[in-house]
Amino acid sequence: KAFLIIACAAGAQAFSGPWGVGGVGNALAQLSRLQHTAMTRSIVMESVEPSAAEPSLPPLPPLPELNDVELAEQISGLDALTDKWRAESDQEAFDNAQLLGFCEQAETINGRFAMFFFVTGLLTELYTGQTVPEQVLTMLEVAGVVPPS
Repeated sequence: KAFLIIACAAGAQAFSGPWGVGGVGNALAQLSRLQHTAMTRSIVMESVEPSAAEPSLPPLPPLPELNDVELAEQISGLDALTDKWRAESDQEAFDNAQLLGFCEQAETINGRFAMFFFVTGLLTELYTGQTVPEQVLTMLEVAGVVPPS
């Protein structure tokens, strides 16, 4: 029944939402609010009386009493589990922060740089007419690494 109340409220809001600017839209919104109020009141009045057909949950059993040894074993087990999870979290943070070497972050960055400069080389080839190896040779000549041809 509570779901029906929420559904009616959502329906009234959805109905009045787009046309709430005035004129016919304002009249529709007011009518919608009146219908929503009347429907909500009638549904609430019906749902006040509890029905005998609804089953109730049985009470929970009491928790067992633990002695000091059992309690200490549980605490040490939880501490060991906490340490294990903390070590895994620290290792994952270290792996994500590592940028050099054979790791996932370094490979991702390397791949992105390769894609960027490959596209840059193709666009430069389109603009200048030099192939990518010719562009590399031109850069080396300008830098003075290779004597000009």
